[in-house]
Amino acid sequence: MKLGTLALLLSTSVLLSGCAAFTRFEDDNAAGYSKFSHEECVPYARRLSNIEIYGDAHTWWQKAQGTYLRGQVPEVGAVLVLARTPRLPRGHLAVVTDYMNPREIMVTQTNWGSGYFSRRVTYERLKAQDISVENNWTKLRFWNHEHKAYGSAYPAYGFIYNRKAVFGDLPQIPKDGPPVPPQSQAQPTPAPAPAAVAPQPVVMPPVQAARRGWFWRAGTFRRRARTTW
Repeated sequence: MKLGTLALLLSTSVLLSGCAAFTRFEDDNAAGYSKFSHEECVPYARRLSNIEIYGDAHTWWQKAQGTYLRGQVPEVGAVLVLARTPRLPRGHLAVVTDYMNPREIMVTQTNWGSGYFSRRVTYERLKAQDISVENNWTKLRFWNHEHKAYGSAYPAYGFIYNRKAVFGDLPQIPKDGPPVPPQSQAQPTPAPAPAAVAPQPVVMPPVQAARRGWFWRAGTFRRRARTTW
């Protein structure tokens, strides 16, 4: 009888867990659902953004260099990359779903939390707030739906956009330093040709001119007419 009662309790617990696995929630700052299984943030972000990068979340920032544009301005569809910390040993990824103002955006993400059930919540939208001094999204925090307040602050690299890199990254990339602009391919402008110099008349000294039959009059030399040869 006791074994039967225990089996019944376990079955009831599993059923209740299964019912709770698909519980939805929604308010002004968060919306989503919980489920029994969970999905890592990397494949989730890759599937939603169509950005084909593989590896731990924090490695996406370096791997995107030269392939995808990176920057510090939120954009719908961009992937927000959080840095690796003791609390986030692999970093974290979220996809921007809505731009609210320069300091607040909405993201979608999964596998976020510190507990077994919180990591099985898929956030269809969740408010994120930039608290960096430069307003470049290198330090941010997410809304905590359970506590109805913002959570802890986390360092971030920035955003990866689903656009191919042409001349490097967008401006203001704090982790790798400012991008180096490409060298100009324009040909150097040739130096202008020197102006033509008008030929100057040959002026003979008075003595030499006199010997050759020339004389000075009215500011120039004139040739003396010869009467005999």
